[in-house]
Amino acid sequence: MDYNKEEATKARGIAEEMMEKDDVPEGSFELDLASLPTYQLVPNQVREPEFYKFADERSLKKFQIGQFWAIYIDGDTLPRYYGQIKKIDLLHEFVLHVPWFYACPLPKSTIRWHDKTMLIGCGLFKFRNSKLNKYTVTNNFSHVVAAKPLKKGVFKIFARTGEVWAVYKNWSAQLMKGNNLENFEYKIVEIVNVSDNYVDVKFLALVKGFKSVYIIRVEEEETDKVVKICVSEHLRFSHQIPDFRLTKEKGGSLRGFSELDPLGMPMYLLCTD
Repeated sequence: MDYNKEEATKARGIAEEMMEKDDVPEGSFELDLASLPTYQLVPNQVREPEFYKFADERSLKKFQIGQFWAIYIDGDTLPRYYGQIKKIDLLHEFVLHVPWFYACPLPKSTIRWHDKTMLIGCGLFKFRNSKLNKYTVTNNFSHVVAAKPLKKGVFKIFARTGEVWAVYKNWSAQLMKGNNLENFEYKIVEIVNVSDNYVDVKFLALVKGFKSVYIIRVEEEETDKVVKICVSEHLRFSHQIPDFRLTKEKGGSLRGFSELDPLGMPMYLLCTD
């Protein structure tokens, strides 16, 4: 059976809603999200990076037991799910065994989505069950993430200094998921400092002539402007984008610029001239 994007997203949404509940009604079945249809970009739909081979970071030899990875498993094609490598089979075929993280209830101080189905890519996460999802290819994996263990079974995944993240443009708690995930607009930022109360960021701008090479934006009146985002607004942070700091490429003319992994970027940004 062929599935389009809308049907795949609807089916996945039903499964996730059921998994939110602690009790499953008698006669009901729990759906395996790993077996549900997903709508994802295939590699030839996304422009290859011009300088750094991000795919090498997802090669088989890069996977180790205990690692936490950002994963693509939803209809918006962005790496906003997380899982941990619990087991790796190598004898007959390559198989990764991965339980998924689920977002913990948000602290009262957090400005929350009104739409409770909105994905959370930054905050506190935990394993809801011990179920292991099997992967025989690495296409679903984006990059290794730093998950800080807190109290038993709870991990913190948060923006860290030096990382590049996509943040929601014109963010507000009223953003709705619906079926318009790919219509959201984003800004690309570099994290310059993280404190107990604020995350300091600098906005990045696309370098003319490239599709995924960015540099810190220079304001007309103030260079290297730092924007403070209150920790209570951490849902503004959509997801981390893997990046590579350029040095000698193009004869050194791009030194200090960052090439971003196209597979971690919102599609519309790759179509920007």
